[in-house]
Amino acid sequence: MSEIVPLGQARINQLLRVVRVEASQQEVVHRLQDLNIRRGSQIRIYQRYPNAPLMLAVGDARVAIDSELSKTIFVSHQ
Repeated sequence: MSEIVPLGQARINQLLRVVRVEASQQEVVHRLQDLNIRRGSQIRIYQRYPNAPLMLAVGDARVAIDSELSKTIFVSHQ
């Protein structure tokens, strides 16, 4: 199995699988679930710039995640 890392530390343009979400507030967990970001989801970082949101491909959708939120999402490379 691949190493598990916070989303913000994962490689760009690589297929990733969400291993866990460690958000303490239920509203954050629900918001991520609404974006289809939950354990088992496949995602890809397609854009990352300093001091800017992380741009993700989640299925056919494109999603922006701020850097603080990305620290609560743990992924492994496929």
